[in-house]
Amino acid sequence: MSAGLVIPGISQTVILMLLRTYETYLTAIATLNFAVLVPMGIGLFFGGLLCLVILKVLFKYVKSHTYFAIIGFVLGSLFVLYPGISFTA
Repeated sequence: MSAGLVIPGISQTVILMLLRTYETYLTAIATLNFAVLVPMGIGLFFGGLLCLVILKVLFKYVKSHTYFAIIGFVLGSLFVLYPGISFTA
């Protein structure tokens, strides 16, 4: 989830669906189940910090590759937002 906060083009919802924890997350929010929400919040905070540190290092050493990766994430998310996109004539 924290990667979805930091990196544009990556959806937190899609990440949770891939990990099969989205329904648990929604149920925890609907019922205010703090036994689930507190660990997720702590993980979100520290994961966000870790992602920011990793991005800072990547921008320092491989700046152009990092920009291209982020642009790829953003362009790739267009296929999720608009599933009817086709590049055929």
